[in-house]
Amino acid sequence: MGIGIVSDLLNKSGKSKIDHRLQVAAARKEADALEALLAKKADVAQYVIHESLVAKLKWDKIDLVFPLVEDGDVAKGLASMLTSEGIPFVGAGVMGLGIAEDPVLAAAILKQQGMDFRPVHAAESVVDLAQIELAYPVIVTAKGEESVFVADEEALYEEAKHLLDVAPIIYLREPSKGKKVHVALLGNGDDVSVFTKAVGGELSEKEEDLVRNTAKKAFELFQLKDMGFFVMEADGEKAYIIDARASADFRAESDFMAVLSEKGFRPETAVDAIVNAAIDRTGAEVKAKSDAFLATAATRRNDIDILLKEEQSRLTEEKIGRFREETKEMRRNVEEGAEKMEAGAEEAAREAKGRLRQVERGARETWSKAKRYAKERVEEAQRDARIAQDVVTETMDDEDIRELKLRYAALEQRVYALEERIRFLENR
Repeated sequence: MGIGIVSDLLNKSGKSKIDHRLQVAAARKEADALEALLAKKADVAQYVIHESLVAKLKWDKIDLVFPLVEDGDVAKGLASMLTSEGIPFVGAGVMGLGIAEDPVLAAAILKQQGMDFRPVHAAESVVDLAQIELAYPVIVTAKGEESVFVADEEALYEEAKHLLDVAPIIYLREPSKGKKVHVALLGNGDDVSVFTKAVGGELSEKEEDLVRNTAKKAFELFQLKDMGFFVMEADGEKAYIIDARASADFRAESDFMAVLSEKGFRPETAVDAIVNAAIDRTGAEVKAKSDAFLATAATRRNDIDILLKEEQSRLTEEKIGRFREETKEMRRNVEEGAEKMEAGAEEAAREAKGRLRQVERGARETWSKAKRYAKERVEEAQRDARIAQDVVTETMDDEDIRELKLRYAALEQRVYALEERIRFLENR
């Protein structure tokens, strides 16, 4: 199994370069410590949040991502990205992370569900403070800062100005009136294990049950996954959620590990429990999605089968009707074609007979003309021969007479050829 530890090293901000380096070093140390705990269970690799993170996780075939991100916005962005890419990860999703970092939203959810809650107010400026009705003393806190107890309005404004310089929002709530309790939770659904540690006095059995039941309900309402940490308060009759965290701090000095250590957990066993919870959850989620998909697919397939049968029946009827119409049309076309062909054949026969008659007339005319021409030529040759003979007899000597006889013989041959041509034409 491949587990990827994802840290936010590139977005660390500090008041100075030294402060920034210290933050990066602390994050690396935390990642190294977690890797050492996970190395006994799986193949572990470390990553930083970067634009190519998803590609690297898929290339390395990481089965489960373990986020180590403190900034809420960055954590929600990472959760959103992993969810959209279908990459399983440890801890809550975007909604759970958002609820855990917003005390006002958490209180509103508890109120909507009819659970006990302590009123919480949020202010983004001193102007907002003027619009909030407060009963002093109050507790003022901001993200990443220690809670401050203020006794009057003057102290509130002074402390608010200081906190608003370092945080965008401050929260105000009334001081605790009961026993303070730290609560660590491991697991999901019905398998959530709740571990408590009283830090403001011993809890009675009733208070212990109230704290456990309230924490378990809040864990589900806040959409936390695999792990969670609550700061709670018990006053004998009620239990309140004062602060919620969606992720765990595995340092030995952390409040989360202090609760688990008291119950016999070592860091490696706590990490194992969280990873196993995430594996079981993501496997169950995948199975649920698969089952839902298969059920939907089966229903859809049945619907499609019904539609196909109806369509097949309709198409068969349409096909038969269309085939009949096409057959009728084809028969009409054949009959029309036969009629046209018959009419065309008759017309062609008439044209052929006419052409034959024209050819016969032309042949007879040609033969008559040739015959007349040949006779005229023969008569002309004979006439020329007689004239020539008479002239020769009268005026020419013996040599000239011999030459003339030769010419006469040639003329006779020509006459013979013309007579043969006439006989050929007559035989045609």
